[in-house]
Amino acid sequence: MAWWKRKARVPDVCCQVCQGTLPTGSVIAAIKTVHVTEQRTRAVGRLCAACWQRHQSLEAEAEARFRREHPVEEVCARLVDPDVDVRALAAEQLARLGDRRAVTDLCGALGREASPRAFENIAAALGACGGPEAQEALIAVLDDSNAWSRPDHGDDYGRSRVDMVAGSLVTMGGSTLFVRAVLDTLTSGAANPDLRTRVAQELSDIAYRSTGSLGLTPWLAEKLTHADRASMFEPLRSALHDTHAPVRRHTAMALGHLGDARAVEDLTVLLDDENDHVRHAAAQALAKLTG
Repeated sequence: MAWWKRKARVPDVCCQVCQGTLPTGSVIAAIKTVHVTEQRTRAVGRLCAACWQRHQSLEAEAEARFRREHPVEEVCARLVDPDVDVRALAAEQLARLGDRRAVTDLCGALGREASPRAFENIAAALGACGGPEAQEALIAVLDDSNAWSRPDHGDDYGRSRVDMVAGSLVTMGGSTLFVRAVLDTLTSGAANPDLRTRVAQELSDIAYRSTGSLGLTPWLAEKLTHADRASMFEPLRSALHDTHAPVRRHTAMALGHLGDARAVEDLTVLLDDENDHVRHAAAQALAKLTG
């Protein structure tokens, strides 16, 4: 028989752990990492039912052993260690434990941590533990003007502290919690002009990224929802009357990116603003809204 008429031999589908042939319908696919032995894990794509059950048993044993070997109180005590690597590892372990007894210690550590890596691990641990106290501590980070800066060098290159807590807030309450917290910071009477400007710029960036179906931040895949977009309109509309020109400018840009035609009248008023940058932003936003 000519080679082009021969049927290609279909290889048997095998379990990537035990190498046994998988009967039809028994493939467990898209597995990332499984326990092969008590001390060893392996990334696989196909698994038989028996190996899957063994993995679940070994995973449960490993988790129970981890919790026995890492009492919450002892791990929390390492959050004040002078070695940043120790603090970062302690926060990582607390995130895995997810024990709310650690929240008070984590909140204190979040406020004093200077290392970006340890700070990010602490924020992640608070997100994993959850609760009102953890949420309050994470949102408080947004009230610091410096927390919005994205450094152009160092360990936190391109990432602000707000970026680092955003994921934890989303873990706790979805995109709605993060967006609401940012809007509250913008409209807070206690926010200074520099902080309001940074927040308005971030809201403009969030709205712009949503036009291309990107995440809330450059480091977060969670997207802006229709409900989030609706919740942004009134606070942004109010911010158009801010006494600080950069806030008005970024707010006008944000409304243009949102695409809500209700902003046309307010943006038209800004065409007579005393600041030329504000007038230019308003004109650009109106062009987007009216075509």
